[in-house]
Amino acid sequence: YLATQTVKPPLPAEEFPEADLLKGEEIAAQLNCAGCHNLPGTEETAANKLNLDHLNAKFPLGRLRDFLMAPNAHYEWTRMPKFAITGAEAWNLASWLRKQAPAAPAAAEAAKLEIITHGKKLVATTGCLNCHSLPDENQYKAPKLATLTPDKWMTGCLADAPEPDSRAPQFGFSASQRAALRAFAATDRASLKRHVPAEFAERQVRLLNCNQCHGELEGFPALNLIGEKLKPEWTHKLLAGSHKHRARPWLEHRMPAFPARAEALAHGLAMNLGIPPKTPKEPHINAALAMTGRQLVGVDGGFSCVACHGVKDVKPLQVFEAQGVNFSRVGERLHPEFFERWMLDPLRVDPQSRMPDYFDEDARSVLVDVLGGDAKKQIEAIRQYLWQGDKLKLPKMQ
Repeated sequence: YLATQTVKPPLPAEEFPEADLLKGEEIAAQLNCAGCHNLPGTEETAANKLNLDHLNAKFPLGRLRDFLMAPNAHYEWTRMPKFAITGAEAWNLASWLRKQAPAAPAAAEAAKLEIITHGKKLVATTGCLNCHSLPDENQYKAPKLATLTPDKWMTGCLADAPEPDSRAPQFGFSASQRAALRAFAATDRASLKRHVPAEFAERQVRLLNCNQCHGELEGFPALNLIGEKLKPEWTHKLLAGSHKHRARPWLEHRMPAFPARAEALAHGLAMNLGIPPKTPKEPHINAALAMTGRQLVGVDGGFSCVACHGVKDVKPLQVFEAQGVNFSRVGERLHPEFFERWMLDPLRVDPQSRMPDYFDEDARSVLVDVLGGDAKKQIEAIRQYLWQGDKLKLPKMQ
């Protein structure tokens, strides 16, 4: 019955170009697909990763490409992230994955009408429509949660072993998961009506496998810094994939987007560290300090920050080890308090950072003629300059 539920009207016939399999393999590496999946042909598979050997059996030609471009098209809370990939990139990646996977089995004979009719009845009467959307009438109602006393959490879908003739679904819970659910059953269950943003963020970070990249691969920032580093409004757009500009467009890896979770996850990452979910209104720019900050980031009497950082449309002069974020994008991203702590000692905040340390242990700089060499005053002047965003004037760059 489910196999008869197809797109209406039928999809038009397509002509598919020849794929570049090498580029497809490169994209798989850039997106770190192996962080969450056992790629087709993998000899040693991990139990906590989704296998992709079934791709050819699951997706008709062209549909895997469409899924990779918009995995949330039919289910917005899917854990499959949305990457900003083009149609050509998606086609190359899909083609490479399909090439590695076993061929699809021969098509089965069309089911008889009575089997399809019976399948439709099962969908309506066994609880499928409690979670899935179809125009059919839902004829199954589960008992209300309030009526399930703790003793009833020992059988059915929580039974230690499948029960003969039971209609309860088998979720494959581990012993520890069953124990946790039974412990919940013994409570007043009021926690179901509570929303704790920090706990939501912790759950989502775990469910979405964020640590397969963050904290695991070089060049990915540690997640424990995100809440205090980035303004939640900016994080929200980052997680939703709605930024017009990438913070570091020169990097090959790409940040995945989870639009349905984006706002709540951004709030939780901030609130987990005591940061409000909405950035407080910041004071107006101090024009005099901003002018001093402009001098400090330039090459004439400054720290020559523009060697590694671009300013608006002007590229950095000469990147030393790693390019920095464009100065016109800093103020919209960072909390002022984090910016000061970061500038005082970048490596203490992020051991992977290539950012130089310009201030000594006494919070003094070598530029003693500017604000008396006081580190915090100089940092605040730089911040005032950077927080002008697109309105900042170019510093001395030669």
